[in-house]
Amino acid sequence: YARLSGEDDLVSRAIAEQYLPRGAKSALPQSEAGMLLSLADKFDSLVGFMAAGVRATGSLDPFGLRRNAIGILRILEGAGLSLSIGKTVDEALAIYRTENDLAVEDTVKDEILAFLRGRLTTMLENEGYEKDVAASVLAASDDSVPDVYKRLALVEKILADEDYDVVFTVLGRLKNFYREGLPFADFDAENESEEALLARKDEISGLTKATDAKNYEATLAGFLNLAPAIDRYLDDTMILTEDETMKNARLGLVAALYGPVARIFDPAEIQRSDRR
Repeated sequence: YARLSGEDDLVSRAIAEQYLPRGAKSALPQSEAGMLLSLADKFDSLVGFMAAGVRATGSLDPFGLRRNAIGILRILEGAGLSLSIGKTVDEALAIYRTENDLAVEDTVKDEILAFLRGRLTTMLENEGYEKDVAASVLAASDDSVPDVYKRLALVEKILADEDYDVVFTVLGRLKNFYREGLPFADFDAENESEEALLARKDEISGLTKATDAKNYEATLAGFLNLAPAIDRYLDDTMILTEDETMKNARLGLVAALYGPVARIFDPAEIQRSDRR
């Protein structure tokens, strides 16, 4: 109808692709305009209905919330669009609050994000990813779908590489002392293994830089190089010492080591005993 009414091919095709994908395995929009229109329509529907109190329950989903959620996720993954899901939901909710004068509960955003995460979890399991691997990656972040797939591939790769066994061992030890957000600064070492680890502060800072740049492979390779020194450090050093200043300094060091990896995946979710 759009073409017959005189609209050009770009507009006509985008209108047709607005309703794609129609299912979990059906075709995706191929034009940029079609992708963007389909995403806008699906985010608008999902956020609008959930803001108004509509929920998919059991087998009942009369407004197609699951279909819209799966459509959003499939388009983002298929097109490699690194769209922030959280920011997009925020913007959509803001429109409903201001332009539609809709009273939206404060919990709605979290419910929408949890709903999308649930659909993404199901998608990943249906695609053959192990449940624990998917859970570990999503626990780190689920805001960018292409980024999720990138990290999934890397975690599967290192799980298959025996060289990385020491990485999981050391991460398990660090986890016990990890406090997110603590700053890392140089401090005076109290033993040889602490001095040896602090001497590699550029490598330690490089972990955060690599993760910030989404060069996750470099993060894990850097941690692998540091792992033996970290292991010796934990053998020789009391992290939670009674000296408050030293304790905080050491916890900051732990955060600088563990934090960049925790943004890639949560090692605690991995069931390695089932694989070896």
